[in-house]
Amino acid sequence: NGRTLRALYAPCQVKRFFPGWDRLQVTKVALNLVNAVQMLARHRVLVNDFNPNNFLIDKQGKVTLIDCDSFQIPSSRGGVNITKTYFASHVAPELLKDKSKLNCPRNIHHVEFGTALTVFQILMCGLHPYNYYDPSHKSACGTPDENLLKGRCPLGKGSGCRIPQGGWFNLWSYLTGTLKGAFISTFRKEEGHSTPAKRVDLDRLEM
Repeated sequence: NGRTLRALYAPCQVKRFFPGWDRLQVTKVALNLVNAVQMLARHRVLVNDFNPNNFLIDKQGKVTLIDCDSFQIPSSRGGVNITKTYFASHVAPELLKDKSKLNCPRNIHHVEFGTALTVFQILMCGLHPYNYYDPSHKSACGTPDENLLKGRCPLGKGSGCRIPQGGWFNLWSYLTGTLKGAFISTFRKEEGHSTPAKRVDLDRLEM
């Protein structure tokens, strides 16, 4: 039962599908999602496909994962059962740059990237961390998929691009400094985008 994560991608939809909810309930959904991915990872089960349609939310904020054939699961014969499934706007950039890596087992840094991106969208009402506008052109530049591949992220100082105008900046300002730092370290080209080990781990994202 439930609605997909896309139901949280606009305040009007939250009011429609989850009447009475405020930011606290939305934040709990993000925490529940992290806990679910974290629990699976402890058992060496890795979520590969972070398509928002693969996560359902009920009216209590519980998150259910569906379409689970995209999970990477340990094999009873040793090794892992690999799947090549991914969602282009939510996948680690090294997999987009070199599709041959999809033939190899995923690792926890791939999961950290997809989880952090999904949590960002929950807390930012659907805004993608690689969605930006160029102040010199006053317009959006490229699709999130294209920007993710290039590492064009508007978060943090000196990025050369900005979070889209409107209420997005207010949402960003509401986040704690620790959470902002976690997103910056995961998505910026100079950090987690190009160096997977710099991505926020699931334990720190939970906090």
